[in-house]
Amino acid sequence: MVSLRATTLFLSLISSSLAQNLNGLCSGSVSTTNFTDSCGGQWTVYCNADASPSSYGTINNVASFGECKSLCSNDNAQNRCDTVTYTGTTCYLKRGFRNIVRPSNANSATVFYPVPAYPAPVTNGVARSSGCGQPLNSQIVAGGASTQFSATGADGYVRTYNVHVPSTYDPNKAAPLIMAFHGRGDSGSAMESNSGLSIERINPYGISVYPTAIKDQDQQNTWQGDPSYATNRTVDDIGFVRALVTNISAQYCVDTSRVFAAGMSNGGGFVNVLACDPVMSSVFNAFAPHSGAFYTSTGDSNTVCFPNTVLTNDLVHTTCSPSRRVPMIEFHGDADGTIGYFGGGRRGYCLPAIPHWTQDWAIRNNLTSDNVTTVTNGGNLTRYEFGAASGYPGLVTHFRLAGWSHTYSLGANGGPIDSAAFSLNFFYRWTNPNGPTQDYLAPIYTSTASSRVSCPFTVTQTTTTTTTTSSSTSSSSPIITSASSLVTAGSSSGSVATSASAVAAGGPSSTLNGYPVYTDPPTCPNSNGTYYYDPYVGDRVNGLYYFIMFGGCHCNTCDILPSD
Repeated sequence: MVSLRATTLFLSLISSSLAQNLNGLCSGSVSTTNFTDSCGGQWTVYCNADASPSSYGTINNVASFGECKSLCSNDNAQNRCDTVTYTGTTCYLKRGFRNIVRPSNANSATVFYPVPAYPAPVTNGVARSSGCGQPLNSQIVAGGASTQFSATGADGYVRTYNVHVPSTYDPNKAAPLIMAFHGRGDSGSAMESNSGLSIERINPYGISVYPTAIKDQDQQNTWQGDPSYATNRTVDDIGFVRALVTNISAQYCVDTSRVFAAGMSNGGGFVNVLACDPVMSSVFNAFAPHSGAFYTSTGDSNTVCFPNTVLTNDLVHTTCSPSRRVPMIEFHGDADGTIGYFGGGRRGYCLPAIPHWTQDWAIRNNLTSDNVTTVTNGGNLTRYEFGAASGYPGLVTHFRLAGWSHTYSLGANGGPIDSAAFSLNFFYRWTNPNGPTQDYLAPIYTSTASSRVSCPFTVTQTTTTTTTTSSSTSSSSPIITSASSLVTAGSSSGSVATSASAVAAGGPSSTLNGYPVYTDPPTCPNSNGTYYYDPYVGDRVNGLYYFIMFGGCHCNTCDILPSD
């Protein structure tokens, strides 16, 4: 068991209303209460109940149930925590939800985050790659861990890249492709972990690829655009990425109208290099650097380096020359001590001030320098959107993260914004054939500039079922609350046995969030007769069907085995 206290304890971000709401719920009675928080998370709280599955991590000396729940929220993007059990002062963090056990001296809660209503891949799209119809590589499990491959570029260097295919992947339906580039000294694996771009509640449909750069003279994995390669012209990362996009598109069913680039630090600088390239600016449809290291060809002497006016080219292109208008979104902390928000000299070259760099992209895209500025999240987040006056609102968007350092901002690490979620929203908006006006996150986030960590636990919907004994079952709820034969008593660590006696029959009659919904009633008691397969848990061979409860989807107290 791994203790997560050191990495996930962000209790200073927990609102008092959150803890009060949860702590006041469980006062000895056996009850089940449903909440919708202000960020769209649909919570079910089980008082006097343990929950399975087993925990993946424990945190000791947690003062309250509300704090325990918030620790789970903080670890959602990193470790997919969506269920928590609290007993004594120990908090158990869990992935998924299978069942509850009563009676117990524990309290438990589980959350369902609605998946953004991004357009699902289709079979008859006009932008289908040559890989459509090809069987999935046998080394890859859709919805499983990423798989590492290697390839030799035209420059002769061997690079590795990790591929993650979502559980929703269909080889006949064209899926988006996202390439994410790590920072200097990191790896593709680190970028996958740090960015959250393989988490399906954030990225339900896209194939994610995480390349690893070759080592520079300092033995650091580094992308072009860094000073390490300012004079080394043998490295051709641009050519490698172009070939990699072609290769992936030939092996997988890719929507060539939705190919995106994201990157962190040096990887963010490389995203800028790709956007400035006359060829790659059209290969990729939208760009999302985070804390980008946007080195220019100007030297770092204070006699020539003026961050607010410096020419914003890069160390590959003398002039930034995209072949079209480029959708660009950038996130940057104003307390970044590595790639300073206000620019300046570094490692022999001049970094532009981020506001100047952003404004130059607006002008490069033939937009005016005017922008719409929105301050949210208690002043911790400022969004600058360029293009409204030219009919392209937000084509260039920058988020200034107050007090934030040189780290990818996610809900899991206490960041002021879930930058992965907002990057995906931006990508889909600017590849929507009907225009960029649809905000796919609006139904989920009450504010388009908030994050789940900073969301107050404001109750927007509540239903409560209370039972007086542990053996009674509520008829008004699809949740089994009794210690029946389908649940067996377990410890507060969540080691609960379940019965696999209920068997689903028939095929899907409709879909929910793009997944098949089955209406043939299983033999599991007290179900509401509707359930669907949840790809977060497993595949169609050995996965689970989940019952609908309170608008969210969680497994009931029995495993439902697929038969079709």
